[in-house]
Amino acid sequence: MRYNRIISPPVVTFDAGQTLVELDLDVLARRLGERGRDVPARALEAAAPAGWARYDALVKAGAGHPWKALMTTLLEGAGLGEDVPALVDWLWSEQPRQNLWRKPIPDPDGLDAHVYAPGWQEQFDRMDQAGPFGEREGTKSWRR
Repeated sequence: MRYNRIISPPVVTFDAGQTLVELDLDVLARRLGERGRDVPARALEAAAPAGWARYDALVKAGAGHPWKALMTTLLEGAGLGEDVPALVDWLWSEQPRQNLWRKPIPDPDGLDAHVYAPGWQEQFDRMDQAGPFGEREGTKSWRR
């Protein structure tokens, strides 16, 4: 009897947000501009520590994934006022089409050194590390 099951190669995935890419506040400022709200990225940068503190506290409390709480705190801290709930809902609905987590973190924690180190590559049929979203330039690829 012949066994015909295809055996898949091992797969390693990474959660991209805050691991490989971070929240791009320039893109967030541009997206808010599309809704008629002019907010400089530096105002979002100033509000970011409070947003992340709230996010971390909610995660520690078991609140799941408090994306909207992060955005609400960030936008309120940047001075966007009463429009914040509607803006957060709109950003959330747009997230699948225009992900705000797109600013590459340069070689996070020496990822290149680990993933592309001798000994690693023999374990996989293919390894890719893409450049910024939507770009093929800067993509590293190795195929056995």
